[in-house]
Amino acid sequence: MVYSPHPHGIARWSVRLIAAEAVKRKLVPQVGRKTICILLQSHELKPWREKMWCVAGLDEVHITRMDDVLRIYEKPISWSEPVVCVDEKPVVLHADVRPSRPVRPGRIARRDCSIRAARDGPTYSAVSIGSAALYQATW
Repeated sequence: MVYSPHPHGIARWSVRLIAAEAVKRKLVPQVGRKTICILLQSHELKPWREKMWCVAGLDEVHITRMDDVLRIYEKPISWSEPVVCVDEKPVVLHADVRPSRPVRPGRIARRDCSIRAARDGPTYSAVSIGSAALYQATW
């Protein structure tokens, strides 16, 4: 069941969804999340994991450009010509719904776990090959 397609409108199988689906399919009269976790672990099943990859069309132009990039990485490190790798990842930035309560004598700080999406935007990461310095920025 966990490796079959997930229900329409659901991104992936969760432990709670698996338990509900097992009862719905009348595989068991009732089952708890802990039982589902034990079963998944004992069979080494991880339905929530997914590998993704993207391979561009490997035409002559793509291969030539890829070779150019690989040649740059093979060059000796030069401080006058630094090599920097940049990557972009879309993210959703969250904000607290309620303000936190600061620490007081005899009491730890408290923060509500409720959050809301404040805005979304890309996060950029850059690595300088020569110095292994990591730079990150979010817009």
